[in-house]
Amino acid sequence: MDITEAAKAFRVPITDRKKYVEKNIGFVVTPETLAAIRKNGIPFTKWADFRKTYNWAPTFASNIQPSKDKVGITFYSGEGDDYNYPLDKTFTATGHRLPSQVDFNYTIATQTGNNYYIVHFDEAEIVDAFTRLSAKQLPLQLEFDPKFPKEQTQVRLHNGKEAIVLKKFTVKSK
Repeated sequence: MDITEAAKAFRVPITDRKKYVEKNIGFVVTPETLAAIRKNGIPFTKWADFRKTYNWAPTFASNIQPSKDKVGITFYSGEGDDYNYPLDKTFTATGHRLPSQVDFNYTIATQTGNNYYIVHFDEAEIVDAFTRLSAKQLPLQLEFDPKFPKEQTQVRLHNGKEAIVLKKFTVKSK
């Protein structure tokens, strides 16, 4: 069945396949992703990279743990869950996939209003940081230093010997 036969079957007026694809691809990928695909081709190894596990855990720079004792983690593989904090040995003893987002409640004395932090990571930056620091086979800590205003929050990945300060993440509220 070609595109015009499909259009007739579903009563969709597709007269120009190229225009139709260009218009609808924007719902699936960002313009940056589309530009990267056009430049470098389809990244067929991406899902294999997202299935790879690393020995890492989220930590906080100060001794204050997140309020409500929960940390939500969403992974690039599409999985995610809420974890009790401090994390038990089951979490820290097993490998976990790359985080795409980490969210937590954190109260700062000078903060007023919403104290819910949602940290979204830049895919290329987080993949690079985990790849570089995991090469030494040391446990990794994704350390959050929540600030107010939230845009001043700092995040770094370290393995006890080296650290990479992440710069391309965003922090939002619920």
